[in-house]
Amino acid sequence: MAFFTSLQSVALLLSMVAPGYILRKTSMLNSGAVEPLVTLLLYVCLPFMTFSSIMKKEYENGFLGTMGIALALSFILLIGMYFFSRIVFSRMKEGAEKRIIVASGYMSNCGFMGIPLLRVLFPGDSEPIVYAAIFTAAYNLLAWTLGIYAISGRKEYIDLKHGIANPPTLVLFIALPLFFLSLRPPPEVMVIVDFLGEMTSPLSMIIIGLRLAEIRFRDLFNSPLVYAASAARLVLVPLCTFGLLFLWRIFLPLNESLFLTLLVIMAMPVGTNVVLMAEMFGGDKPNAVKCVLLSSLLSVITVPLVMLLGRAL
Repeated sequence: MAFFTSLQSVALLLSMVAPGYILRKTSMLNSGAVEPLVTLLLYVCLPFMTFSSIMKKEYENGFLGTMGIALALSFILLIGMYFFSRIVFSRMKEGAEKRIIVASGYMSNCGFMGIPLLRVLFPGDSEPIVYAAIFTAAYNLLAWTLGIYAISGRKEYIDLKHGIANPPTLVLFIALPLFFLSLRPPPEVMVIVDFLGEMTSPLSMIIIGLRLAEIRFRDLFNSPLVYAASAARLVLVPLCTFGLLFLWRIFLPLNESLFLTLLVIMAMPVGTNVVLMAEMFGGDKPNAVKCVLLSSLLSVITVPLVMLLGRAL
């Protein structure tokens, strides 16, 4: 039952790529539409959804410690997966192609797809979104340091400022003090926040649909390296994450909500910011796009399997 519920949730979310795909294929939107939509998602929808979710969670004794564990585990998992991806693809010839494959194994769609999916998988439960927001803050910090280095191979491109000064992270500096002080904005304000936050799921999928329409469908399935990157991202990384979390759970406390949140968010497909950074820093953009799209399609099957594995304990 858990598998089919998760399968339905992931399929429902990914079905939202259809409007973007159709609009691009019919030339009602051109390739230039992606950039403003990504800006809208990054600077408005995703921060408002994070803020809304945190405001819906009531502070409980001991929750601060759980949030600290979430942050520590996020960094451990992300750094571990970076080095894991480098080891998996260590025999590849050095170059732009290898760098994008390594980055695809490490960088996930935790914000654009992970948080919306958690909203679908855990309806009415804001706790997973709080953990996911903490994970995303850690991810953004490492994406603009280790991620940029993985793609460009040049340390001078590392930008710590972008890792901190980005909307999904900055919103935590506003929301968390209000959360800990049990302060909430007026209901009229929260109605607007909720409306803007609810746009995150469909908008993120529409953007993927626009990207999908820009390449020939058969090109997604003709590159062994893209399959390898997708397998690392969707299968190997979640299995390693499961093992690490299982060991942590044996020796230290880890509640089920945090366990499942981290497991699911580490099972997300290749992140769209891999494409963004490939464009910014001269990376292998064609393979970056293929990795994002193929892994997103395959995640319809892999994410429910990961959920089934997580709920088996």
